[in-house]
Amino acid sequence: MVGANTALREVEEHTLGQWLELDRLLVQFWESCSIPPMILFWALSRGEPARDLMGRLLPETTGGGTVNLFDDWHCAQELLCHPLFL
Repeated sequence: MVGANTALREVEEHTLGQWLELDRLLVQFWESCSIPPMILFWALSRGEPARDLMGRLLPETTGGGTVNLFDDWHCAQELLCHPLFL
């Protein structure tokens, strides 16, 4: 079982590393374009636990408080259709 636990830990670390790399790229894009990213995510649970998870996976992007996190497509779609974005 030790081998399986080690392999699982390595996969988890690699996966988290990929998320952190995405986080850095989103921040670089945000800084170069001056437009905060809009992140739409699907989660098995709704509410704070899902938002907390996004905060752990994308700490730099979500840390500033200006990123738009949406767990509901209709809410994101309404914002995108707002005259401010057109």
